[in-house]
Amino acid sequence: MANENTPLSPGWYPDPGGQPGQRYHDGQRWTQHFVPMPPAVPSPPAPAVAVAVSTGGTNHALHFVLTLLTCGLWLPIWILAAIFGGGSASSVAVGSGAGAVVHASNRRPLMIVGAVLGGLFVLGTAAEPLGWQSF
Repeated sequence: MANENTPLSPGWYPDPGGQPGQRYHDGQRWTQHFVPMPPAVPSPPAPAVAVAVSTGGTNHALHFVLTLLTCGLWLPIWILAAIFGGGSASSVAVGSGAGAVVHASNRRPLMIVGAVLGGLFVLGTAAEPLGWQSF
């Protein structure tokens, strides 16, 4: 800190009284001109980044349409494709400046159950007009 006995060139200096801010020195003495320190501006938060990844798998919509068009004859192929055709999985990673959170899901078991139940429903509906009777 500068005091009264130190010769200073004219300019703005930290306040000799200890207040947060700057006071003007005219080269001979401290003036009444005082500029307080501006409030600290908080840094903007780091932008969050989200990345979604979905791996391929069995196209169940296509197999459903083929099962309907073939009156259920495509159902065994659909079931085999659902079991052996590779699962569909998806992952979502959400990250900011500090780290990342990863959420992963695998919908394969749900798709297989849905395919089997849907196929059985289609077969039951298709067999009814043929006169087959259920016991």
